[in-house]
Amino acid sequence: MKTKFLNLEFCGELTWFSIQDHFEKKIEELKFFFNSFQIDQDVKVEINFDFEKVTRVDMSAISLVIEIKKKIKLFENKESQVNVSCVNVPSDLNALGDLCGMTNDLDFL
Repeated sequence: MKTKFLNLEFCGELTWFSIQDHFEKKIEELKFFFNSFQIDQDVKVEINFDFEKVTRVDMSAISLVIEIKKKIKLFENKESQVNVSCVNVPSDLNALGDLCGMTNDLDFL
């Protein structure tokens, strides 16, 4: 089985003022990634959300992660294995996830 990797790197502020721009850029990256190969049962897809360069977050960051994960579901098919992980999650984003009771659902490490 082949494995394809995508590192979605987030940087700067993930706030209400900037979230739409981040969303559009990440969706374009996903489209390009999923169009670069044929997804079938022989492909395992690993997508990494990397928050190392994020400087500030608000509740919009939670919605960003949820919406991008929903889009990933649209790109995958029933036979493919797509795993999404989050790394370098800022403590503020973890705290917001805890506040919403969604830390486990969002796969924050």
